[in-house]
Amino acid sequence: MRRRGFALIGPSLAPADRPALPDVTYRPPARHGDLYALGLRRGDSVLVVDGLYQHVAPLRHKEILAALAQGVRVYGAASYGALRSAELADHGMVGVGRVAAAYRGGELASDADVAVLHSDDEACRPVTIALVSLRTAARALAEAGRIDPAAADEVIAIGAALHYTERAPGALRARAAAVGVGAATDLVLAELAAGRDVKRQDALEGLRRLGEDTGGIDPPPATRWDSSYGAETAFAHTPLVAGGVTGRRLLACLQVFAPDYPERHRAYVHRMARASSSTGPGAAPVLAAAGFDVPAVAAGRYAGRTRATGHWPREERALVRTFRLPPGRCVYKDLPPEALGGRPLADVLAWSAELGPPPPAGRRLTGAALAGLWGAANDEELLLSALERGFRDLGEAVAVGRTLDLSRGAAR
Repeated sequence: MRRRGFALIGPSLAPADRPALPDVTYRPPARHGDLYALGLRRGDSVLVVDGLYQHVAPLRHKEILAALAQGVRVYGAASYGALRSAELADHGMVGVGRVAAAYRGGELASDADVAVLHSDDEACRPVTIALVSLRTAARALAEAGRIDPAAADEVIAIGAALHYTERAPGALRARAAAVGVGAATDLVLAELAAGRDVKRQDALEGLRRLGEDTGGIDPPPATRWDSSYGAETAFAHTPLVAGGVTGRRLLACLQVFAPDYPERHRAYVHRMARASSSTGPGAAPVLAAAGFDVPAVAAGRYAGRTRATGHWPREERALVRTFRLPPGRCVYKDLPPEALGGRPLADVLAWSAELGPPPPAGRRLTGAALAGLWGAANDEELLLSALERGFRDLGEAVAVGRTLDLSRGAAR
């Protein structure tokens, strides 16, 4: 299978400066879930340069570790990737360039050293200047004898006193003029404008390494860093087919719209229970083997009736609604065959793709909308209906279904 390369990059290197590399695809700055969404496979290589954070969830360590465990080589350079490479160097992530070395050696420690404010478009134009860029350029000019070392230190101190969202050239010049280092600051900013920016240079070095890479890790690390949160994230972001919907979205469609989904979920729960227990068929033996007081469970709130499951035994309703995979957080880690109800995956995928995103002013998924779909007469029945469809709670049912357009939903 052909080796693929991916570069996740933004403000550190302008689009016009990014070289065309064979088999390398440029992607926007990394955020939580992006490595899963790439559909990585063994032999691929990834360069992480820039990443988003603060207003979105950042690219997590476990996501990088999962890629490494697949036999994917992961590089980090220049900015957010340099920071992650230092944190994960002992696990196989490769740091490239001076910024990565500075994080690895302890000279840099904070993400604030590389952070910049940038435009929210494809170009990701930087609005502010990274402290590491300012510091490196000032020290280089001082070493070359072009500015006084004391003035270089003052320029760096001015930059360090500003939050990364405020470290714009105008703000630096205004503060520098007030303390008499305006000329030195102008020289530093001119160096950066001319492309002599350590982040830009490291990004180019990272791309050179990515372009020369002939494949991923061989062999991949023996240790896998699995967790229920990692499995949940992978399920939420990994497409079932390249460029297609994720397993989590397809499951959400089925959970919400399929009239018989409680029966499908029931079949899934029994298969998983049989896989981890030597008990006979039925809910009561499973509950008893797990140490539950079966009569007490059958009399509890999770055994109540709903329109879809009123014909089930009470202990059956309680088991299906409270089922969790070890260690206890997830109900699903993937799309099981039971969820498809015997239909071909391609058929169900085509149906889910037709739903598209929710309209700007349409029937957004709410508890009341779900109650109408599932025939729940009150709040208690609505909760039980969500649980018997495999949601952890009503909040999850509403959250994962907000990507669906209820005005076009059809039973599957």
